[in-house]
Amino acid sequence: MVKLLNSHIVIDKEIALGLFNNESYVQMIYYEQNGTLVMAKDSDDMFKSFHKAKREILKDKNLLGDKAVNIREFIIDHAIAETNRPLTYFADEAMHILNIYFE
Repeated sequence: MVKLLNSHIVIDKEIALGLFNNESYVQMIYYEQNGTLVMAKDSDDMFKSFHKAKREILKDKNLLGDKAVNIREFIIDHAIAETNRPLTYFADEAMHILNIYFE
């Protein structure tokens, strides 16, 4: 599951490990035209070269191994609803990219 909780994206352990391995940072970009936040491993140089992404810390959320990323800046800049909720997502494990849909 991927959810928005207190201005953080919370990602279940299995999803986070499959996409980001043990990386401490992710690259993120928000596409306002379709309401999608795209997240990739920080070490993905191809993603960095194609997108003007922002680097964020991938924090440990709890002892279960879930991860969290602060998206407060994206919420403010793009007027994303702050309501805590589960989010629709697509985890592309082959490309190590997480697409999160807000609309």
